Amino acid sequence: MHYTLDSEKHVLAVLERRYDGQKFISEPFETTNLNDLVEKEDIFYFGIITLGANVTKAILFDGDKEIIEIVKNSQIIEYFTKVKYYDDMDVEILTDVKGRFRGYEMTLE
Repeated sequence: MHYTLDSEKHVLAVLERRYDGQKFISEPFETTNLNDLVEKEDIFYFGIITLGANVTKAILFDGDKEIIEIVKNSQIIEYFTKVKYYDDMDVEILTDVKGRFRGYEMTLE
């Protein structure tokens, strides 16, 4: 299989290896409401996440493991299961999270 390190096929191959060959369904997914990125069992998100003006930082997770922290008005290409967003006072933002996600929602079959 040929793919680049930031491709959908590569992420699917990594997840299928992690889950002992079980298959994932990958669907295109786009939103400007980052609250739509809801943690659900057996769902991963892969794509570009861009933080908007009201988010000072966000922490991406793979399950309970923190992957990376990103800062205001920036973006990253990554796969993750959940995100926590924080404001200027370092308080978690639970509603009206500004930004954009464009990529895939990958669900274990």
